[in-house]
Amino acid sequence: MPAMLCNAAALAAGESEWEAEIDGTAWSQKTFPYQVRCLRWLNEQYDALGADSRDRVDAALKGTGCEMLIGLN
Repeated sequence: MPAMLCNAAALAAGESEWEAEIDGTAWSQKTFPYQVRCLRWLNEQYDALGADSRDRVDAALKGTGCEMLIGLN
């Protein structure tokens, strides 16, 4: 999840590469627009859920770290 979010931030900033520390390890890669499209798709699908389904997804993601991908912090 941190890599997808860092990648999205780098693309938004117009950066062709990015670096971050993920789980205590230095990570760097080229910025991939496809990863940003995947992140956008995840958010669109989440936003399209009804209230009951969204509650179930929220409960399933709670504490996994995946909630960062859809802004549930």
